[in-house]
Amino acid sequence: MFNFDTMDDPTRGYVNYVDQSTAQSSGLIDTNGGAVTLRADSTNVASGRGRDSVRLTSKASYNHALVVLDLAHMPGNACGIWPAFWTTGPNWPSSGEIDIIEGVNMQSMNQVTMHTDPGCSLAGSPCGSGPESNEGCPVKGGPFGDGFNPGDGGVYAMEWTSSGIFVWFFDRGQEPSDILGDSPNPEGWGDPTASFEGGESCDIDRHFKEQQIVFTTTFCGDWAGNKWSEDSACSSKASTCEEYVQKNPEAFAEAFWKINALKVYSSDGSTSSLPDLSQQPQAAEEPGPVNQPTSVDEPVATPSMEGPPSTITPVEPVITQMFEGPPVTVTILARSPPNPGIAEAPMVREKRKAVSGDHKTGYLASPGVKDHEHAPGSDSEATAAAMGSTGTSSLPSVYIVSAVRTPIGQFQGALASQTAIQLGSHTIKSALERVPSLKPEHVEEIFYGNVLSGNLGQNPARQCAINAGLPDSTVCTTVNKVCASGTKSIILAAQTIMTGTASCVLAGGTESMSNVPHYLPTLRKGSKYGNDTLVDGLLKDGLTDAYSSQHMGLQAEECSKDHDIPRSDQDSYAIRSIQKAQHATQSGLFAPEICPVEIAGPRGKPPTTVDKDEKPGMPLNEDKLRGMKPAFITDGSGTVTAPNASPLSDGAAALILVSESFMKAHDLKPIGRIMGWGDAAQKPSKFTTAPALAIPKALSHAGISAKDVDAFEINEAFSVVALANLRLLGLGEEKVNQHGGAVALGHPLGCSGARIVVSLLGVLRENKGKVGCVGICNGGGGASALVVENLQ
Repeated sequence: MFNFDTMDDPTRGYVNYVDQSTAQSSGLIDTNGGAVTLRADSTNVASGRGRDSVRLTSKASYNHALVVLDLAHMPGNACGIWPAFWTTGPNWPSSGEIDIIEGVNMQSMNQVTMHTDPGCSLAGSPCGSGPESNEGCPVKGGPFGDGFNPGDGGVYAMEWTSSGIFVWFFDRGQEPSDILGDSPNPEGWGDPTASFEGGESCDIDRHFKEQQIVFTTTFCGDWAGNKWSEDSACSSKASTCEEYVQKNPEAFAEAFWKINALKVYSSDGSTSSLPDLSQQPQAAEEPGPVNQPTSVDEPVATPSMEGPPSTITPVEPVITQMFEGPPVTVTILARSPPNPGIAEAPMVREKRKAVSGDHKTGYLASPGVKDHEHAPGSDSEATAAAMGSTGTSSLPSVYIVSAVRTPIGQFQGALASQTAIQLGSHTIKSALERVPSLKPEHVEEIFYGNVLSGNLGQNPARQCAINAGLPDSTVCTTVNKVCASGTKSIILAAQTIMTGTASCVLAGGTESMSNVPHYLPTLRKGSKYGNDTLVDGLLKDGLTDAYSSQHMGLQAEECSKDHDIPRSDQDSYAIRSIQKAQHATQSGLFAPEICPVEIAGPRGKPPTTVDKDEKPGMPLNEDKLRGMKPAFITDGSGTVTAPNASPLSDGAAALILVSESFMKAHDLKPIGRIMGWGDAAQKPSKFTTAPALAIPKALSHAGISAKDVDAFEINEAFSVVALANLRLLGLGEEKVNQHGGAVALGHPLGCSGARIVVSLLGVLRENKGKVGCVGICNGGGGASALVVENLQ
């Protein structure tokens, strides 16, 4: 049961918490469809204390608990918003605070934070909070806001024991089979998304006690308000956070929680009883768990959260109420206490920590590979860690054993004589040649990206495979997810192997933008009178938003305006990208990933070999770049130019993915491992920032946070795309596109999503990094992201 709080917001937020009657009459709460929806007002101009909202606090309090929240929707991103799902004890901060879901404004990654009084450090940071400092010890993990909501949300779970506090996130469809059942067992859920291990650095039982569960959606205040002036995308809309929140109710149409189920288990040994859920609920007389059995024939044996196995007694799968009113399906379960005569033995934690290979950062360590020296194929536990036995997924591991790409050719440049089929066939051959023990007949399936397929013939992926010498039995699928096609092809290949459909799959993508034809769309009906119009297939199918008929460069301008990124910043970024690519080219850093292309000479002349990316070989004139006229808005306000955008280009890339058993059977040496992936989508014109939604999902799927990533590749469709996503994700440029990006190299649409994975592996190899992540936007509002582990 939950109380409706109506006090002034303790974080000085611009919010008016309303009582239950007001919430019901104004539509801020409802229970339609068996779910609980908690809204903030998105209709009226705010007045008085602030925007109307609800704050719920559980009547029961807990000492140790497992909390599982099945959430279909959380408040979406908006300037000034501050939603949270958390627990707190009395006399803050002396009894602690556990922020399970929290963030502000346009934040795309969830921030899990512990707050205590002085004397507790967790996840490498002091958690002490008070009037002078309220930062606590935060760890970013899992999606937040708009990044959470696509695909019907997911499940967050928090386990609090004497050993530590651990938070998991699972995308919808990726949840462990037991997490929403009557006998959840965190031991089988893999490494947490956020980990706060106690011990000498923090006495968990002293600093966290009598926690009540809270849902809030507040505005401005000590966090969102204080960040207002630092966030140019928001501060450009109004001089203060309060002014914006007051006058823009429509901005908060997505400011609602939709809760499918909330399940609470507790095991601190308390004997307080469960209230009768069929009657008017009463506040618990004393804090502690609820564990009175109801009409259940036999308790279900399950491992306890601490110590030896105990029993978990479901309080039936009941229909219970979060508040007075129509009942909703929010199942509250109670775990029976462990044997009080047996001391806690947190063996599960110790086992996980041993596998992680990093005793300082626990589950958020770079996954299980820092200290290994064992060769793949060993049966030892250490080798299992080295081979990537960490992460949240219990599905089989997928390894990369070859990754190559062609040089990237300029539009109508060095590779213009090669069709997309020829470029793709060449990379497939080259990828196989790099692994001599692999034969063409070993490749069971191909997923290959291609966007501009006009005049190429049927199924370009199939043509690439056959022309590369693969047998007729090879299953081939062409993937068109616009710019993200190559990344999506790799994801599909990994999924195919994980499901046992195949053991060796090739993925990648190809594009020859130089050879895209023009169309005569009216010719088939006959040209009866007047002029015919040629439609540029490159512009129509590759560079124009299908929903607004706008050139995508105009949507880059929209991104520039939305995030207040001026022309000067975009030009400076482009210059840095080109300089990095030039350095990588001159230093030979790209050479290991490139498969040179031989171009036949004209009229009997000897062939030439293209073995370097074409654009980085051209001189950079910074003054000329800064002086170029805007390409899409010419009234003096435009910011996007040809040189601060990615150039039209030709190229192809290919990677070979295998199962672990196939890798061992053929004595292959892996260069990488697929750790996780994520896809996201939003309004088509906002495609530019979709990577900021997909990347947190991929990191969550991999069971890591952004701080564990050594290198990112974010495709530079435009300089403003990279800059906006860096800002939204809170990333430093030093970790991103370290060898330059598409602005410097080029962006062959169907290839780029695979090219950035190949280049990422090269960056990790050169810098001895362990974990990398790619993100790439695609036309129509989408993005794909992939996390890999370097095993080179």
